[in-house]
Order: sequence, then C-alpha cells, then structure tokens
Amino acid sequence: MDNTTFKERFLDYENILKNGDSYYRRAEIWSNVGNRSLDEKLSELADLYWDSTQTQQKLIRDAVNPSRTWELIVYIRRIAMLIVSQSDGNWLRRGLAVAAIENSSFDYRDLIVSLVILRYAAEQAGIKTRQYFNDTMKISDPIIHDVLRNARDHSESCVTQTIHAFGPPQWKVVKHK
Repeated sequence: MDNTTFKERFLDYENILKNGDSYYRRAEIWSNVGNRSLDEKLSELADLYWDSTQTQQKLIRDAVNPSRTWELIVYIRRIAMLIVSQSDGNWLRRGLAVAAIENSSFDYRDLIVSLVILRYAAEQAGIKTRQYFNDTMKISDPIIHDVLRNARDHSESCVTQTIHAFGPPQWKVVKHK
C-alpha cells in the first residue's frame, strides 16, 4: 500500500491504540461480542495490518500504548466467539493480526491463552488453523514467533484445560476436535 493511503487510513486507528475503549471489566469481556465500537475498530485495524508493508506494520506495532495492550488481548478472545463456520476464517485472520500488533507486549502467557481460545474456536468450526498461524509469522515481529508456534501446537489436553479455565462460560464443557 502506498504511504499516503496508509497514513490516511492509519490516522483513524492510531488514537484507539493509545486511548481506546476498555473491556477490562471482567463481567463484560464476553458480552456484546462484535457489537462494540472497539471490536469494529480493531477489526478494521487488523485488515489494515494485513494490507500494509512490513515498514507500515512496524509503525502500527510501535503505536501501541503498553497500557492499552490488554484490550488487544481481550479482542482476540472475544472475536473467537464469532467463528462459527468454515467461512469465518476472516475472524481468525483478524485475531492473529491483532496478536501481531500486540507483539507480546503485555504478557506472552496471556497472548498464548488468547490465541489458544481463537484456535479452538476456528478448529471447532472446521477451519484448519496451521497455515493461518504460519502466515501470521510472515507478517509479525520475530519476537512473537515462539508464542504463535506455542499456541498453534498446543496439545489437545492443554487446549481443553485452557478453554475450561479462560474461555467463555458457554464453552466450559468442551471436547477438542
């Protein structure tokens, strides 16, 4: 994407990375998924990230205010609930792009949990996730490649434990495919 177009599009999202809405209240993390303005804006930012050059992607990652990274972590968890069929790969792709943007800035363990939740939802919907994770490694800072591999390769029993401990309440009784 040319730099002028990128700058015009990115200006709309830069403020969100610094001062966006908040999902922090635990009771609200799983409510209104996909219908909050922050969900919409982060989804659009994820699409922009995929369309950007490596230099532009770095600008996006660098714009994240470290005190705002929890919202990115929660977004990845939330949008997993929007993956219900094989045609919902766009949500998996967006969640992975937001993981690349977050860049393991908060706590790599929280990012792994979020990515496992995302992976679980996609696999339950029949999406083969391995290539999505591999493609994300191509557009992310090498600092998170181990995090992406960890979430991609989690064992079935670890995925089940993660979903039971951290997934949405309605997923507490799970059987991983």
